Amino acid sequence: MGSDIISERRRHTRNKVYRALYDSPVPLSKQALSLKLEMSLPTIYQNVTELMEMGLIEYTGAQNSSGGRPAMQMRAVAKARFAIGVFISVDSLYFALTDLMCGVLAHKEVRHRLPLFESSYNRFFSSQLESFIDENEIDRGKLLGVGICLSGIIQPEELLVFYAPPLNLRNVSIKPLVESIPYPVHVENDANSGGFAEWFN
Repeated sequence: MGSDIISERRRHTRNKVYRALYDSPVPLSKQALSLKLEMSLPTIYQNVTELMEMGLIEYTGAQNSSGGRPAMQMRAVAKARFAIGVFISVDSLYFALTDLMCGVLAHKEVRHRLPLFESSYNRFFSSQLESFIDENEIDRGKLLGVGICLSGIIQPEELLVFYAPPLNLRNVSIKPLVESIPYPVHVENDANSGGFAEWFN
């Protein structure tokens, strides 16, 4: 139990260091991180080393020096991880590939005439998702997950589309679709998704 608490504390500290670099509009040095986060330099060094090994941060060069050895600056790596968003309409799928900074790296629209969330549609969705990943040469080990968005009232815990007039759906389960995707999946309605996008930007 004690080791679990220590591991959680270390993870929390590492996340604070990463978040400081992620949120900063300019690169930061270890010394600047130490002052900003009120952490000792050895703690900063340890966490920076781990984040470097994970590929989440990188050096950007030395800052201007007023004397002595200039400090190296760091920033978060936008393309260290990726996510895919999929908007479902009645006759198309719209895919968007994003990096950690919410930059859109690629997008694609696929038209179809399949009945939504039936077995043929689920197979089509899965195959198109894999094709989109392959077309953009994304390392699946760096894919954080897939977000699915549609216009309607969703019960995410039950993976149920309760009511979606634009899609002509009522009380339709999307669990088989979600289970066919071999990545973490989050399902959300279009209004909430738009709100999240505004908040991040």
